[in-house]
Amino acid sequence: MSRSIHVTIKNFRGLNRKQFNEQLNDSDSELHQWATKKGIKEDVRELRNEKSEKHPDLTNQFTTSLKAENLIVWKQIDEILWNDWDPFGVNAEASARDEYQSYIDDVLEFKINVADKEDVANYLFDIETRRMGLVGNKSHCIAVAEKIKNL
Repeated sequence: MSRSIHVTIKNFRGLNRKQFNEQLNDSDSELHQWATKKGIKEDVRELRNEKSEKHPDLTNQFTTSLKAENLIVWKQIDEILWNDWDPFGVNAEASARDEYQSYIDDVLEFKINVADKEDVANYLFDIETRRMGLVGNKSHCIAVAEKIKNL
């Protein structure tokens, strides 16, 4: 069973401005979590744009399709996130096997766009703390990012 939070804007229809602002400021509300997730995506998008300006030859590599070598790396990243990162500690549960797969494309894009391990570690740490609401372990994220960069 996936513990990921999937919230759409339709969950907030019918709220007046006061209710909307209260939920936005409540860290336990779905609206706050949705806004945080949206912010992380915007941060990643901004970082991708910065990296693509530095490496224009790699800019459209991901928009065409996953090349065979990238598919292999995608699977390796999946294994690293599942076996080594696993912030929820669910990798003993076969039913949760897809728990971290929604993050693989972004991590792979970081790797393809020559992001350094700190970028990957920061992304993983943001997921742990901002999306998942966990305390997070920065040194562990750095170790996982190092493994990913060494692929």
